[in-house]
Amino acid sequence: MRQTRDWENQYITQKNRYPMHTPYGAYETVEQALAGNRNASRFVMDLNGDWKFKMYPSPEAVEAFYEENFDHAAWDAIPVPSNWELQGYGKPVYTNMLYPFKREANGEAFEIEITEGTYELNAPYVPEKNLTGCYFRTFEVPTDYIGRQLLIDFGGVESCFYLWVNGKQVGYSQDSKVNAEFDITEYVQEGTNTLAVQVMRYCDGTYLEDQDYWHLSGIYRDVRLVSKPVQHILDYKAETLFTHPDYTKATLSVTIWPDNSKPLYGEYHAKVTLYDAEQNKVTEMDSRPFAECGFYLMPKFIATVTAPVENPALWTAETPTLYTLVVELQNKENETVDIESCKVGFRQVEINSRGVLTLNGKRLVIRGVDRHDFCAETGRTVSEEQMRKEIAVMKRLNFNAVRTSHYPNSVKWYDLCDELGIYLVDETNLETHGYGGQLSASAEWTAAYLERATRMVLRDKNHPSIVLWSLGNESGAGANHAAMHGWIREYDKTRYVQYESGNPKSNISDVICPMYPTMSWLEDVMADDSDLRPFIMCEYAYAKSNSNGNFKEFWDYVNKYPRFQGGFIWDFADKAIAIQKEDGSIKYGYGGAFDEDVTDPVPDMCLNGVVFADLSYKPGAYEVRNGQSPVTIEQVKNPYTGETVWVLANRYHTLDLSHLKVRYEIVQNGEMLAKGSYPAFYTAPGTTETLPLPELPAKLHGEAYVNYYVELAQDAFYAPAGTELYRRQIPVTSGVYLADEK
Repeated sequence: MRQTRDWENQYITQKNRYPMHTPYGAYETVEQALAGNRNASRFVMDLNGDWKFKMYPSPEAVEAFYEENFDHAAWDAIPVPSNWELQGYGKPVYTNMLYPFKREANGEAFEIEITEGTYELNAPYVPEKNLTGCYFRTFEVPTDYIGRQLLIDFGGVESCFYLWVNGKQVGYSQDSKVNAEFDITEYVQEGTNTLAVQVMRYCDGTYLEDQDYWHLSGIYRDVRLVSKPVQHILDYKAETLFTHPDYTKATLSVTIWPDNSKPLYGEYHAKVTLYDAEQNKVTEMDSRPFAECGFYLMPKFIATVTAPVENPALWTAETPTLYTLVVELQNKENETVDIESCKVGFRQVEINSRGVLTLNGKRLVIRGVDRHDFCAETGRTVSEEQMRKEIAVMKRLNFNAVRTSHYPNSVKWYDLCDELGIYLVDETNLETHGYGGQLSASAEWTAAYLERATRMVLRDKNHPSIVLWSLGNESGAGANHAAMHGWIREYDKTRYVQYESGNPKSNISDVICPMYPTMSWLEDVMADDSDLRPFIMCEYAYAKSNSNGNFKEFWDYVNKYPRFQGGFIWDFADKAIAIQKEDGSIKYGYGGAFDEDVTDPVPDMCLNGVVFADLSYKPGAYEVRNGQSPVTIEQVKNPYTGETVWVLANRYHTLDLSHLKVRYEIVQNGEMLAKGSYPAFYTAPGTTETLPLPELPAKLHGEAYVNYYVELAQDAFYAPAGTELYRRQIPVTSGVYLADEK
C-alpha cells in the first residue's frame, strides 16, 4: 500500500494552523483602530523583503535547510511576496480545463489505467516531479513581544507549505488563496530567530484549484508577525439588521469570541463602540463577562451585544458610507488589553417574495465583471495601487460589481471595495473542471470542500461589499456543495449563496446563476413561477478579441424582467504575462510563451478581458460601457396621446442624476453645426424625465444627428469632470432635405 504524504492526503489540509478570523490589527490605541491600518501598530511586523531561496526538483530532494546550523550562504535571494516562476524558477503554465501536470502514463500514482491504454487522473496523488521552493530568513523579536502571543500570518502560499521556526517544525497548510496563520509563541526567543518555509508546487489541494488561469507558485502575498496579548479577541462578527420598511431604524449586532484556550478568559468582557464616518461616537455597548454568556445547549462563553441605530447612512456601491466598529477586550477593572476594528456598512440584502434580490429594499442590478487577482507584471502579487487602478477603470466602464473568480482575493481588495463602492460575490477557492464532478459527490472530500468555504466566510464576513457568497466554479454539483451551502446560510443569515455548475436547486444555490444563457431559455425561466429565484449570470458576454457586439440585448431583458438582474462579464482584463525584450520594450505572453510542458488547446484563451492587460480599453469596452449604463436616453410613446418623446432614464439604485451633465452636438454630414448642454438634472433613481430636443438649425441636409454625451459633472476618485459615461446618437429625420433639393 502506498504510504500517504501530507500533500497527497485530502484528510490533511493543515497541521497546527490557527483558527481563521477577521484579520487582526493588534492596535495599541482606539485612535489607531479608527485609522484602520492593520500594519501601523508596533505589534505588527512586516516580514516581506528578500528571503534566501533554493529550488529543489521534488520534496524528497530537500535538505535539512531548516536546521539552525545549515549554511544558506550560496542560496539565491528572492523577493517575498512574489511568484517564483516570474523570478526565473520553473515556468508559468496557463490552462483552462487541464491540470498543470505533464501526463506521461509512466506508472506514477497520479495517473491510473482505467481500461487498457486509457489513463485518468488519480486524486489525491500528484506528480513526483513536484518543484519545491525553500525559503529562509531571520527576524528579530523585540523585548515587548515577549510574554505575548505571537502569530505568523501568510496571506497566500501556493500550493502548500511546511513552516519551521528556529529549526522546529511548526505546522503545515494548504488552500492557497486565503490566509494561513500559526501560533509560534513557544518557538521563538527574544532577539534573532530563524524562519524556514518549504513550498510544494502541487498537492492534493491542486485538484480543487483547477481554475482558468496561470498556475503560479510561491509565497505571493504578504507575511506578517502579529503580537497579541495573552488574553485577546479571537474573532468578532458585525451584522446590520433592519426591521423598519423605510430603513431608518437599524440594529447593530456584534458577536465576540474570546480566545478560550487561555485560563481566566471568562473574567474578561468586550466593549464595542461604533463611530460614524467623521469618527463621532454613535453608540457604545458592554458585554457581560464571557463566563456569564450563554446557557444550557446554546453556545456558551461567547458574547453578543446589540444596539439600535437611528437613521444610519446606508451603504451601497453608489454611496459607500462606512462606519468604524472598535472592539476592546477589557479586564475586571475595565482596563483595555486588546483592540481590534473593522468597517461597517449599514445595508440589508434580501430576496423578496417575487424572487428579486434587493439591497435596502430596492431591486439590485448587477453590472458585473469577473476578475482574477492578477497583474501582468507581478502575477498573483497585486499591489494596492494596481487594485485602485482597476476599480477606477471599472467605474468608468459602469461596472458596479465583481465576482472574485474563482477564489478569495487579497484582504486589501475587500477593503477597497468597501471604501470605493463595488458589490462582491466572494467565491470559494474551488474548481475541479479537469476532473469532473466526482470529488463533489465524494464523502472522502467533504471536509476539504467545507473547510474552503468556512475559512473564506470567517475571514471576509465583516465586509459590507460582499452581497453573495459563491461555492466555487465548474465542479459539478454534489452533496459537498449542499454541505457548504448549509453551513454558510446557518452561520451568516444576512447573505445568500450562489453556485452555477450542474444547474443546482435551492439546496445548493439561492440564485439561478448560469453561464452564457440563450435568450430563449432566459424567457422560459422568467415565465416559470415554480422557481422564483433571482437570475444573475455568473458569466456572460465572453470578451475575447473584438467581441460584445450583441451586448445591448442582455440589458433590454434586464430592464424587462425584474428577476433578471444582470450578471458578470467574462472577464475584466487579459491575463497575459509581461515579458521584457532585449531592447527594453514589453510584450505580453500567453499560453505556450514560456516553452512550458503543458499548454492549453486554446493557448490565448487567457486573453478574454474587456480591457487589455495594461487596462487600456478594447473596442468592446465602449459597447459594454454604453449597454450597461445606469443612465440612458430612450424613446418612449405616451400611451394616451400616442406622442413619441425622448426621455432621460435613471437606473441607478440610489443616486439622482445631479452628479452628471448632459451635453449635445448637432452634426450634419460629419460636421458639427452647434453644441450645447442642459441644466443639471435631478431625476430620481428609477424614474425618467423628458429630454427636450435642442433647437435645430433652419435647414439641414444629408445625414443629420443629435449626439448626446452624459459626463461626470464633478471630479470623482475614478475620473475627472467631463469623463464620458454614456452616449446616444439620435437621427434627425424631420426638416432635412437632400443636398440637390432646391
